[in-house]
Amino acid sequence: MALSVRVVCRPEIAPGFELAGLRADTAVDGASARARLAALAADPAVGVVLIEDRLQRALPADFAQRLERQERPLVAPFPGPRFEAAGAGEEAVLEILRRAIGYGCACHEPGDPHARRRRSRRGQRHARRQAQRTRARRPRRVAG
Repeated sequence: MALSVRVVCRPEIAPGFELAGLRADTAVDGASARARLAALAADPAVGVVLIEDRLQRALPADFAQRLERQERPLVAPFPGPRFEAAGAGEEAVLEILRRAIGYGCACHEPGDPHARRRRSRRGQRHARRQAQRTRARRPRRVAG
């Protein structure tokens, strides 16, 4: 008989596990995690249960010890993501996008007439192509 791997985690991160092909059971606190683990422990088709460390720490001590003594399922904690640092990550992604589209990327002081605007690589290619098209459309003079 094939045994399955299940995940007990918070609802915010469950879609990531489901995209990876694992079935995720959501829990928001220790009581709901205990209920999910009790149901999974009673299922003979479950071999491994991955539980988010934050939820595992919220389990009652006697229940956690009982799970450790059981032969199956094997319960293993994993570290959950820390969403507190998301602001810096979002800002970095926005900066990459701004550079890619050439938004607000000036490398000069305001009022400097000799400064050149910096463009993204895509913007530079576009400007080169436009210049080539303009040159190709100009009529040529014939010396005569």
